[in-house]
Amino acid sequence: MHKQIGLYGLGVMGQSLARNIANKGFSISVFNIETDVTKACCQKYPLLHGYENIADFVDSLEKPRKILLMVTAGKVVDSVISSLVPLLSQGDILMDCGNSFFLDTERRQQELKEAGIRYIGCGVSGGEKGALEGPSIMPGGDRKAYAEVASIVTAMAAQNDDGSACCTYIGEKGAGHFVKMVHNGIEYADMQLIAESYALLKNYYQQDMKKIQTAFQRLAQGPLNSYLMDITCDILRRKDDKKEGWLVNYVSDVARQKGTGKWTSQISFDYSVAIPSLTEAVQTRFLSMNHVERTQASALYPHASCKMEITEEAFLQMLEKAMLAAKMSIYAQGFSLITSVSKQKEYHIDCIALANIWQNGCIIKSAFLKDIMQAFKEECAYDNLILSSVYQKKLSETQHDLQNLVSLGVLQSLHLPIFTSALQYMQGITCATLPTNLIQAQRDCFGAHTYERTDAQGSFHSDWQA
Repeated sequence: MHKQIGLYGLGVMGQSLARNIANKGFSISVFNIETDVTKACCQKYPLLHGYENIADFVDSLEKPRKILLMVTAGKVVDSVISSLVPLLSQGDILMDCGNSFFLDTERRQQELKEAGIRYIGCGVSGGEKGALEGPSIMPGGDRKAYAEVASIVTAMAAQNDDGSACCTYIGEKGAGHFVKMVHNGIEYADMQLIAESYALLKNYYQQDMKKIQTAFQRLAQGPLNSYLMDITCDILRRKDDKKEGWLVNYVSDVARQKGTGKWTSQISFDYSVAIPSLTEAVQTRFLSMNHVERTQASALYPHASCKMEITEEAFLQMLEKAMLAAKMSIYAQGFSLITSVSKQKEYHIDCIALANIWQNGCIIKSAFLKDIMQAFKEECAYDNLILSSVYQKKLSETQHDLQNLVSLGVLQSLHLPIFTSALQYMQGITCATLPTNLIQAQRDCFGAHTYERTDAQGSFHSDWQA
């Protein structure tokens, strides 16, 4: 009997997705290029039907065939597609669920279209546990092809409190992988924001981990409640199995990456959209890799700090509000990139639906996304969330605390790139007149690049040194 769907790639995420599909009652064939992996997986999970030969794997599927790819992004995806195409028929569907670069997805869609194969670029977020229990799923590309797999992928997805699935058709071409890329860019900034809050608390409590744990537990229960805050509380409570003390204190501060955050920054330059906090999060990971230089420089430039003249309750209230203001800035930047690229690429992304499917299952799931969804519902004509009444109200209550916290952090000689860039973005985007008119004059002075005037139409050039 032919299976309803196939999955190629039995790494950690692939196995979890395959088990998720099988647990939802769908029949599934699986394949991995390493046959021993396939054998071990199917022995452990009998609902999965494994094949050692790729042709047998393809033939085991009902037509039109539906195959999920869960392999490493880049050349591996192209190699896998090349091995599958000769075995496929017109109308078959390939669905790339890895972290592929969205422009690569668009190239593959076009190439496969010529062969009559339908291709869906699908972002999946939630990690190993989410993939098994219900991730957030972001499919984009051929809408008719998505309609044929929708019953399976929506069943796989996490559910919100109202019962809606954390899966929806995102948009044309590479829209699915595009929004997953931006999701990861937001994730980078969110993680760095939490790390900076950890640094502030370590400084305030003079490394007293018990007090830091209690503070984070409090922060995680309020408006900042999120998956990342919850796992941070778990991490801070974990003791080392071999040595005395807390495990996090033995973790290297060199932070690595897989590339999606970097792609987000690169695309923001290509489309001229300001996302300083998302870019700072990537830059900070680069900076963290200069461990030897940082260690040497720390001895040459000792950090001076002032005593914090602030009560514990006042400090924690300030930190919570500052974190919320910074988080609002981060998400405004991320969604600004999404709306801008969506317009230019004609993706037709529905930001209300996107905010809805990010409320559960994915790494950035948080209570705050309900506010984002509400803002888009009320002010859907706006390209930037800071123009919404939801943002206006909340920022009026929190932005002053962000300013005070950044000032406090500077006096403590702390490295706070996300808090600082989030504040500067808000101060810049809400400034009607920037000093960049001088830059235009400078460009015209040294390079005759011309400038526009505020009192007349057209381009002008002046002899500034006459």
